[in-house]
Amino acid sequence: MPQSTLLRQLQGFSLTTAEILYRLPDYPQLLQSYIWQDYDVAPEFPKLVDLLGGQSRWAALPSACCPPEAHRATRI
Repeated sequence: MPQSTLLRQLQGFSLTTAEILYRLPDYPQLLQSYIWQDYDVAPEFPKLVDLLGGQSRWAALPSACCPPEAHRATRI
């Protein structure tokens, strides 16, 4: 049975949204966007890190569009 939203918030969870920009090797001219939203614990974001498969997998990819300082959201 899923936990209620209130119970999750009392345990330290908050609604987290991430927009992941990526390019497919077959179509490098297209910029893909994936929106993910779930309850996660800041600042570790274990669910988001699990979704991304760890930091090393995404850190090796080149920046899709903007320099990191252009984004105000927390980056992992």
